[in-house]
Order: sequence, then C-alpha cells, then structure tokens
Amino acid sequence: KILRAEGADEVTGAVVAAVDSDWRARPGTERRFAVDAIATGYGFLPNTELADNLGCALRWDAHGQAWFVIADDVQATSQAGIFAAGEITGIAGSAVALEEGRIAGLSAAAHIGKIDSASAAALRAPSRKRRNHLQRFAGMVNALFAPRPGLFETLAGDTLVCRCEE
Repeated sequence: KILRAEGADEVTGAVVAAVDSDWRARPGTERRFAVDAIATGYGFLPNTELADNLGCALRWDAHGQAWFVIADDVQATSQAGIFAAGEITGIAGSAVALEEGRIAGLSAAAHIGKIDSASAAALRAPSRKRRNHLQRFAGMVNALFAPRPGLFETLAGDTLVCRCEE
C-alpha cells in the first residue's frame, strides 16, 4: 500500500508498507523509494454523471464504494426511455456488459415501437439468462476484491484521490 507521496513541487519519493487483510499498514514494514512518478489503482469506478444529470436514480454500493445507476431486469432506469448497461449498473466485467447492452438495445427498440414487446421479450431471454449466470460470478469477485477499510483510514485531508479532482 502506498502510504504517501513525497515532494514539494513534484513527486520525489513514495513510502509504502505491507498490509494486513483489511489493507491496514503493518507497523515496521514501511519503505521509502525515490521515484519521479506514482501510478496506482484500487478497482473501477463507473462514470454515472450523464445518467445522474438525466435524473436516473442511483444506488450506493458499500463494497465498491461507488454510486451505480439503478436498472431493472430489462435495463430500464427510473427515467422513461433511458436504458443503462455495463459498468454504470455495477462492476461485473465485459461479458456482463455485452449481455446488458443487448438487453438494453432490445428494450429501447421496443420502447420506440421498432419491435413489439413480445418479440423483444423473446429476443432478450437468452441474454438475460447469460447475464444472470455471469453476474453471480461477478458478485463473488467483487466481494473478494472490494476495497478494505485500511485503504481510506490513512488519507489526509489534502490527499489527491484523482487528478480530475484537481
């Protein structure tokens, strides 16, 4: 775990430590490295800004520490005519996102009258079955790799979490 970046106008060092199962730094394991850049990642965060701006309802996911768009079993959001698929509905990987995209596309086509609802339901059925199967696996992966409490406990008030935060 990176405990801190060092440097005044630019990064000159990184202090890291070994962690326990809750990602808390183990005392006595701190090491300093001279560096000129630091890159790190702790999972995926969905970009829900567009859906949020359109008024779609969001849900908080405690495991992923992120907001996700609420979508029903045909990928419809809380806003009529808006369908969501992929990581903005929950981090589950590309296979789930592809199935959700097919479902959402068919739902959107039915919504605008390009296909009838019975045809859309029949065409969605195989993708819904595959999506549901794949989501069970994704749920296990998300539980195993969710951020642990120690990740957030040592953040100082001036910690830059994302460069887009400026």
